Amino acid sequence: MYGRIGLCNQEFGSLAGWLVDVVNILSGHFDTPGGSMFAHPAAWTLTGQPQPGLEGGAAIFGRWHTRVRGAKEVLGQAPVSCLAEEIATPGDGQIKALVTVAGNPVLSSPAGDKLDEVLPQLDAMISVDCWLNETTRHADVIRPGQGLLEQPHHDDLILAFAVNSIANYSPPVLHPDDPGRRVGNPCPA
Repeated sequence: MYGRIGLCNQEFGSLAGWLVDVVNILSGHFDTPGGSMFAHPAAWTLTGQPQPGLEGGAAIFGRWHTRVRGAKEVLGQAPVSCLAEEIATPGDGQIKALVTVAGNPVLSSPAGDKLDEVLPQLDAMISVDCWLNETTRHADVIRPGQGLLEQPHHDDLILAFAVNSIANYSPPVLHPDDPGRRVGNPCPA
């Protein structure tokens, strides 16, 4: 018995997914051919790497705190809600530069209006993005990323959940200096 996305995208998806596992366990087909199997990816996955704060199996938070509010770090990261105050408050450790990659924290973070107000105070801001949005409009440099056909691809995340252990690699089809490359914005419309 096997189930994936279609199984879990409905009202009783968690129960249905659990029942698939129960039936495979009771019938002796758990992690065996013909039943639910655990993939063994050919390459490491980001989700399979050690995470800061999870060493030894127990979560450890608050190894350091943000400069202004004193918010605890969680898995090596500070809450984005602290970003505006870390930019606006002078002193040692003040954030003076920001790089965003395909994100819009002015629109998606708590109190984004405050972040919008303080972004012009940065000494430098670089955005890698296809669009001019509420955040990238503050950037000193906006650089579009490579188009889908200009970059190599190995799907290392989804293959961790694949039925079989495989490795699919696709080399770039176009290169930035190819004459056949689409002129203009390399980002999809």
